[in-house]
Amino acid sequence: MAETGDGRPFFGRTLATAAAVFSLASTVVAGISAYYAEKAKSQSEKTQAELSATKLTKDYQIQVFQMVDKSLAGDGGLVLASAYVSSLDNKELKGSLGQALRTVGQVRQHAGKLTPEEVTALALMTDAVRSTDVAPEAAPAGGGGTTAPPPTATAVASPLSNAGPAAKVVQSTVNAAGWDVDVFWCEGKGAPSQQLATRIGQALGAQANTGATLGGQALGRIRVRMLSNASASRGGYPVASNEVRADPGEESFANALGGLANGLPGVAGFRTTPSTSSTRWYVSLFACGV
Repeated sequence: MAETGDGRPFFGRTLATAAAVFSLASTVVAGISAYYAEKAKSQSEKTQAELSATKLTKDYQIQVFQMVDKSLAGDGGLVLASAYVSSLDNKELKGSLGQALRTVGQVRQHAGKLTPEEVTALALMTDAVRSTDVAPEAAPAGGGGTTAPPPTATAVASPLSNAGPAAKVVQSTVNAAGWDVDVFWCEGKGAPSQQLATRIGQALGAQANTGATLGGQALGRIRVRMLSNASASRGGYPVASNEVRADPGEESFANALGGLANGLPGVAGFRTTPSTSSTRWYVSLFACGV
């Protein structure tokens, strides 16, 4: 934090100046009316309290950054740093630091230095960030109404908890810092939908195994899952179309995902539609337009 010439933090001096100004204002007004003087005093105290709260928040954020930075300097630092981030309550700070640590994880994985403990820590941190992000409801593609959001691919409670067993696509190595993809098939569409989802899942798994990126992002865990009739009946899911659901800012990855699917022999019609599920580093694809 910047300091002034007298050694006091700049922010602290700002608080002192603000307090002095309000104190002077209170004194002047007191000579005119005790009523207005009391109001000025009350406003002064309120303003000082708000400034103090802001300073505490900034100091807290700085301390967290320092703890994360220090933890990364030692052995097993990524594990400790992930634990720090998982414990945060501030959504934006948690997401920003989480992204930074995932980037560190990607670098370490490419260098062959990411340990199994770090992989586990990154996965748990990702779950923690997503649980903070998750929105209660999401609007369906095309607008109108309130519907359940697409499920997350984490331990976070999902509206598709009864969607059926998840089939993890065979991958030589799962990038703990990559983007997770769930490929859903619709129970109501039967075998054709399941076969299409399986083909797409296998293609994504093969892409992930090469270490190649998709839409500028590394691929993480790929799963093929069933969208049960019970879950579909709640509304909001594309039970008769091929779609990739993307939160704001995820369109590039989602478009690349749909492009990969449409590039398979005999496959077409996948398009990106908006989602407000607020699940970072996760996209869901629905293969139900068969």
